[in-house]
Amino acid sequence: MAGDQRLRVAIIGCGGIGKAHATTLRDVPTTELVVTVDLDEERAKETALVAGSEVRWTKDAGAVLSDPDIDAVGVLLPNHLHAPVTLEALRQGKHVLVEKPMALTLSDCAAMIMEAEQRSLQLSVGQVLRFRDSLMFGRQVVADGQIGQPVASVRRRYARRGSATQRPWDFDTKTSGGLLYGNGSHEMDALLWMVGARPVEVYAHGGFLATEDERRGPTELSIMVSTDRGGSITLLMSRGMSQGAWDHWVVGTEGDMYIAGNKVSVCGTTHDKPLASNEDFRNEWTDFAAAVLENRRSAADARTVWGTMVALEAAKLSIESGRLVKASEVDSWELYEN
Repeated sequence: MAGDQRLRVAIIGCGGIGKAHATTLRDVPTTELVVTVDLDEERAKETALVAGSEVRWTKDAGAVLSDPDIDAVGVLLPNHLHAPVTLEALRQGKHVLVEKPMALTLSDCAAMIMEAEQRSLQLSVGQVLRFRDSLMFGRQVVADGQIGQPVASVRRRYARRGSATQRPWDFDTKTSGGLLYGNGSHEMDALLWMVGARPVEVYAHGGFLATEDERRGPTELSIMVSTDRGGSITLLMSRGMSQGAWDHWVVGTEGDMYIAGNKVSVCGTTHDKPLASNEDFRNEWTDFAAAVLENRRSAADARTVWGTMVALEAAKLSIESGRLVKASEVDSWELYEN
C-alpha cells in the first residue's frame, strides 16, 4: 500500500470498458493507476495514455499479478475470463474489482468468493448501477418505508433493433453469457438490490429475433422472480424495439416509485437526480478503495451480488427446461452477506 494511503491499481483488459475505468481512476484521489494490461499492447498503451503519462502498459498479465507493488486489480475482460483471472489475482494477494457479471456459472462465483475470504481480500463486482444517484435515492426511499412494503417491481431494458454491441466474443454464449448475463446482470441486480430481496423461485422465457441469434442467446427475455420478502420482481429485456426504454417501477403497500433516467417519482412527486460524466464509476472505485483501506465490505461486495447470480443461473435453467426453477435447485452454497 502506498505511504499516502492510495490504492495502487492495475487494470487488465483495455477495451471500451477498460478505457472508461482508466479515465475514472485518474479522478479518484484514493487510487493510483500504475499499469494497464492487454494482449494488444497498442491498446494497453492507448488506455494508459488516457489515464496519464506516468501510467505504464504491458501485455504481460502474469508479471503484473506477481508484482508486490500492485495492491488491487480491475478485471475488465470478456465475461468468460472473469473467473480464471480473478482467481489468479486473488492467489497472488491482490484485491479485485471484477466487472459484471461476476462469472458465467454459480460454481465459479462460489470459488471466487471463497478464495477472497480465505485470503482476507476484497472482492467487489462492477454492479455500477448501485452507484447512480437515482437508484441510490430509490433504494433509500424503499428502506425508509416511504412506499410501505414492496409488493411488485418491474424493470424494463428495451434496446433498439440493431443497436447491440458487436464485439467478437459477444456472439457466443460460452464467452458472453448472452443478454441474460450481459445487461441482464445489471438489471437483475438493480431489482433485487432495490428492495433488499433474495430470489426464491424463477420462471423465465427467452425468444429470438432471428435464427442467427441462437448462438448468441435469446434476445427477448421475460423473467419473473418470487422473493424471500413475499413480493415479486419482473425483468423485461429486448434487442428488437423501434423505441428504447430503460425504467423501473416499485409498487408498495402504501405507495409507488418510478425511476426513469435521472428522475425518481415517489407517490407522484418527482425528484431530479442528475448523473455527471463517469460519476457512477467514480463512486464505485471510491467505495472499493475505501473498503480496502478501511478493511470493510464494499457496497458491491461479491456476497451482496450472490442473489443476482443465483437468479441468473435459475433463469438460464428455466429457459432451457421451460419450467419454474427453485433457487435451491442451483444454489448449494448460499453465500449471501452475513
